[in-house]
Amino acid sequence: IHLQYYKINIRIESSISDFIEFIAHYFSEQVSYKIDDESAVIVRFKKVNKEGYDNFILNFKKKDNVSQLSRSIFCNDSSVLLTDLSHFPGLLLVFSIHKDKLEISGYYYNQESIKKTLSRLFYNKNKNLELFLYLKYYLILFPVIWYYEYVLGKYLFHTSAVLYKGSPILFSGLGGVGKSTLVISLLENPDFQFISDNLVVYGNDELIAINEAIALDETSLLLCKNVRNHLYALNMPMSHGREYFRIKDSIVSSGRVNKIFFIKFSGITEITKLDQEQAKEKCELINSIAKEIVEYRSIASALNLSLGNQFSSVRESSLNNLIENADCFELNIKPGDELKKAYILLLDILG
Repeated sequence: IHLQYYKINIRIESSISDFIEFIAHYFSEQVSYKIDDESAVIVRFKKVNKEGYDNFILNFKKKDNVSQLSRSIFCNDSSVLLTDLSHFPGLLLVFSIHKDKLEISGYYYNQESIKKTLSRLFYNKNKNLELFLYLKYYLILFPVIWYYEYVLGKYLFHTSAVLYKGSPILFSGLGGVGKSTLVISLLENPDFQFISDNLVVYGNDELIAINEAIALDETSLLLCKNVRNHLYALNMPMSHGREYFRIKDSIVSSGRVNKIFFIKFSGITEITKLDQEQAKEKCELINSIAKEIVEYRSIASALNLSLGNQFSSVRESSLNNLIENADCFELNIKPGDELKKAYILLLDILG
């Protein structure tokens, strides 16, 4: 199958029909079945026997210019091998780097051991999804994000995003602070349009959504009851009480970010103005803690090192550009049903 991301075409090949079906379902809005030989990211997922798995690692180590960067990463001038990943015992990921594309091959020999490990994370009712819910990051989203950074010069931020009267607004904060619930509840007002729930890439005054399905629990769904017509379920029930949804009529990309709100729980619901230094500190803290970004950086650092590139200064410039061109605020929300008050305060700031 083929996934159509903004400016990126992805081709996915797999010997496992369940994997293809899951990807097609999870990324349903981007799936295309046309043949596309110009894919920037190519993903292959294959099962091998134990002997083939061991020989693969052995042969890789014998290549020229191979160095062991840690217990799990080996790299040379054109490829990176990750093995013995903490979440995936018995899985190899091989990133083959070319000038204009990135190929990812996943090899495994014991699917049950991987499922057993992941079951502690997801407690998924549908056993076919246990492996894939996490692999979506390693085989799809992380390579796509790396391509955005390396080729397109746009860098990853942990934030929700909406469009308000044509201007992009960010809502950033630590996991569990209520970004998703707040952003979805805003859709009751037609002046707001959904961009992203969790991750975006930003650079050269352009904001692009990293399109993911949104997991909502019963409390969030109750608070967002007036916007249920904006959601459609993906029929992926989770035993921890969350359901997966897509947002109808979401926006793929937009221009320069106009305002940034940093959300946190507090004893009172209020909005306070931040200066650039305060905003930058909050942005750096959130993006250094966010689980998805930390795990992405562990892969990206190996890929960047194998190419001899350092992106820290460019990322710093991108962050500075984001903060310098936006008005920044701290949005304190009192736990409980305080969304209406937060909504009124937001409209007062947005005008």
